[in-house]
Amino acid sequence: MDPSIYALVLDTLNRATSQDTEILKPAEKKLQEWEIEPGFYSVLLDILSNHSIDINVRWLAVMCFKNGVDRYWRKNAPNAITDEEKQKLRQGLLNTNILNEPITQIATQQAVLISKIARLDCPAHWPNLVPDLVGALKAPQPLVQHRSLLIFHHLVKALASKRLLGDRKVFQELTNSVFAFILNLWHENTELFLRHIQEGAATELITEHLEKALLCLRILRKLTVFGFKKAHESQDAVAFLNVVFDRAKTSLECRKLLKGRGIYPLELCEKFIIHLTKVALGVLGHHPFSYVPLIRPSLEFALYYCFTEQGMALIYERFTIQCLNIVKGILQCAEYRLPKGVEPVREPCEY
Repeated sequence: MDPSIYALVLDTLNRATSQDTEILKPAEKKLQEWEIEPGFYSVLLDILSNHSIDINVRWLAVMCFKNGVDRYWRKNAPNAITDEEKQKLRQGLLNTNILNEPITQIATQQAVLISKIARLDCPAHWPNLVPDLVGALKAPQPLVQHRSLLIFHHLVKALASKRLLGDRKVFQELTNSVFAFILNLWHENTELFLRHIQEGAATELITEHLEKALLCLRILRKLTVFGFKKAHESQDAVAFLNVVFDRAKTSLECRKLLKGRGIYPLELCEKFIIHLTKVALGVLGHHPFSYVPLIRPSLEFALYYCFTEQGMALIYERFTIQCLNIVKGILQCAEYRLPKGVEPVREPCEY
């Protein structure tokens, strides 16, 4: 598609956001026709990354792009996007405007879009994606760091879902290369949001670091559960797991202080706590032998918060369910069951 058609595509996207069906339907049909035109997705990228264009138009552009990736990105797809255009698109998807996206909903869809392509192309056809993202994570601008974390979260989520042996090995290599860095970033933002809550800092400041801490935690959960053959053999993974329950305790105390600060920061804090319990459940389910040192702390944690007056004063329903799921997981774990017979019980070991 000739670059001069930019204005025509923009106008068609505008009409496709109309509430008038007589305007909307022809525009949607035209966009569908353009899906197989060379250069169409390059124009969409230019539009979705232009902050001066109407939000609804940019939203539609990124959704059209996502649909195109699903249908036409694979080499063997009918009317597949050319390798030359793919290369141009990959280079443009981490441009300054993408990493400075001011609208959270659009930033999320852009991150999903990048992760869809990465699942097909990374690392073979997009080897610089992870290094470029890590570089962006070190940027001094808070927004750039947040958007980079958001993209990295969806990238890790997409790559962790691949189950072929070769793909799992690639994910393990990725984990080894980034785990310590993400762990340090998590510690940094967690310390900041907890301190800001305790000191009564501005809600915006609390939210900024809480959002980043939650994204880091989501990344760490996927890396820990799916990125190690044996999590207990990684010093960084063990260090992370050893602070999970302590962070949950402190966060529950801080949750009390967030009441009256608005719904959003309170919900964020609750999500953060729930994801800490998800880390425990994930490791228990996938790495039961790595979880052995955490059995006692887990049971003591659940006992305090579910069955003591002081603990019950701090909790909420979903957290209680997660605690009981941890206890249930420990009790039902096949690797922890006592052997039949009269032989002495030994320490659990992995064969």
